[in-house]
This record gives sequence, C-alpha cells and structure tokens, in this order.
Amino acid sequence: MNKRAIIVFAGLLTVSAQAALTWTGGGDKISLYQEANWVDDAGSTPAANTINSAADVSADTGAEKLIEISSGSGTPSAAGGYFKIGNNSLTVSGGKALKMTATGGNNGCVISTWQGSDQVLTVSDGATVSGVDLRNFTRVIVDGGTITLTGSFSGAQSSLTQGISISNGGSVTAANFGLIYDEAITVDGSSSLTVTTASTAPFASVELEVGAKLTLSSRDYFTTYAANIFVNGVSYADDNSILSFVGDTSTAFAGVDVAPELSIITYNVHGGNGDPENNIQAFRDDFMNDEDVLCFQEVDYGDCWNAVTNVFSDYPYWYRTKNEITLWYKSGQTSIAILSKYPFLTTAEELIQTDPTYDKWQRHAQHVTIQLGQ
Repeated sequence: MNKRAIIVFAGLLTVSAQAALTWTGGGDKISLYQEANWVDDAGSTPAANTINSAADVSADTGAEKLIEISSGSGTPSAAGGYFKIGNNSLTVSGGKALKMTATGGNNGCVISTWQGSDQVLTVSDGATVSGVDLRNFTRVIVDGGTITLTGSFSGAQSSLTQGISISNGGSVTAANFGLIYDEAITVDGSSSLTVTTASTAPFASVELEVGAKLTLSSRDYFTTYAANIFVNGVSYADDNSILSFVGDTSTAFAGVDVAPELSIITYNVHGGNGDPENNIQAFRDDFMNDEDVLCFQEVDYGDCWNAVTNVFSDYPYWYRTKNEITLWYKSGQTSIAILSKYPFLTTAEELIQTDPTYDKWQRHAQHVTIQLGQ
C-alpha cells in the first residue's frame, strides 16, 4: 500500500492598497486642490490638475469610488471655490474638518455630479463639514458628526434621492433642505436638526425619534409645516402633543416633556453691611437679571430681613432658616433664605454642623422642591 504524505504550507498573504482617494495633508495641509495633500487608490500622489475647483475630481478613487478625509494633517479647506467630487462618495470622519468658505456667488459648495449611482456623503465620528451648499448627493449620513451650512442641501434628481439620517449625537444645520429628498430626514433621539430659514418649504418630511431636537426659524413654522413633521409616524398636524417646546423658543423636543427653564442666583448678604435696603437694592439693580429663585446667606433678623422682603416683594414664596450662636454666655442669630417666583411643593432644613470653635454658630442647609408649570 502506497502512502502519500501531503504537506500543506500555510502562509499569510498581505495585500496593501488605498481604499480610496485619501487625504494625507502631505502638502500645504490646507488646500483641497493641491494634489500633494492626497494619496490615490494606487498609493501615489495624484497627477497634476486631477483635483481642482473647475472640474470633477479625476484622480483614481478606486473601485469603491470613494474620497476619504479621516486622518492626515491639517484642515482641508477651499476658499471661494467648489469641491466637485464627480460620481464619487465622500466620507469625512475621525474628528477631521472640511471647511468650504464663500467669497461670492455660489461658491463654498461640495458638489456631487449625479450619474444614477449611490453617491453618499458620510460625516461621522466627531467630524465636521461646514460651508454654503451641499449638492446632488443621493444620501447623507451624519453619524456622530456635524454639518453646518449657511445655504442649503439642493439638487435636481428628486426621484432617486434617499434622504438624510442623523444619529448618535449628530447635528445638521442648514437654511433649508428643499423638496429634493423624497424620503424623510430621520433624526434619532440623541441628535438634532436646525433649519435657519423657511421662506420656502424647508423639507419634504422630518421623522423624529423620541428625544430628538428640532429647531426652526420661527415657532409659527411648526404650524405651517405640521403635516411634514412626524414623531414615530404620528404627524404634528394630527397631534400637537408630540412636541414639547423649550420656553418661548422655536426649539422643540420630540415626545418628551420639557420643563420651563429655571434661573437661580445666590448672594451672601453679610448682614446688609451698613445700609441693608440700599445694598440689597443695588444687588438687584446691578447684578440680577430677573432670576426665578434667590438664595441668600447671612441675612440678619430685623432690618436686613425687612430689606430683603421689601426689595423682593414680587417674590411671593420664601423659606427662611435661623442660625444661632450656641455659646451659653452669648447670643446672636442670622439666617439663610430662599425666595421664589414659583410655589414650593416641599421645604426642609438640616443642621449640618455647629462650629466647634469661636462662637459655635449653627450651620444649616435648606432644600426646597419647586413647582414648575401646571
């Protein structure tokens, strides 16, 4: 019987190649149009004039048709120009920033030349993209990144666009989004969308998860575009309780109750320091900004407390706790106090310490629960 031994050698094959046209910052570390700042799919510096503001990028972007800004040196920027990425996708990630600034006209844009393919703009992992406009992308994915535009998202191929998704603490700000995105702009519960103007319909539809933040340029626009705003599939037109507004602002959160903002100020009165009423009035005139809750320390009984209640007579709710000297042969007292525009639901005090030296003053703390809203 013949025996044959088969020996198999296992080796590790390593293939190294660029996944895309990749930013390195190897040139001036700034200009998008300087080929020395890039490495192409073949691992080489792109040929001259393959990346410029006058034409689509023609450098080798690989089989994935991808331009990537995720590492390298500097901040890729273009002043007064276009970044025409052709029929490629663009990814900005890893905390990098892409800055497009305008010097006039419609400059300061990132433009994709739509050719029927899935051209995606991805901004993720703490990266930022800023400029005037973004044009012709079929999809925009903001995953923990930020897009800030002074202009708009725009394009002409509305039948094939696939919308914008904002997730994982992502943020998008733009003047408007037009009606080019047939699919909704989706915003998860940790993310935000801001529309800075609404002279025309600002978006086709916005789908918010509970906790998502939506800001429009005016509170009235929430009513105007109520049929375009949804929380978990329910439109604001059908149920206006799906959004909770922050005070009188035009910022709303989806599906969560937002308590009124509360402002607090604290002041150590130090017994009024000579002329209690004038000093406390000066504090109100010079330092306060109509705060809702006042916390005072070292308010002596008598003239000082009378001055507080006179100057702040428009604060109807107050709670005061006395601190006293506990030495048997001395007497003295002062107090701490909380004054509020809103009613107290509960009040409590606690002796934290009696000073073991000197006059053995008591030191109390106060706790109040304040009712906000209805």
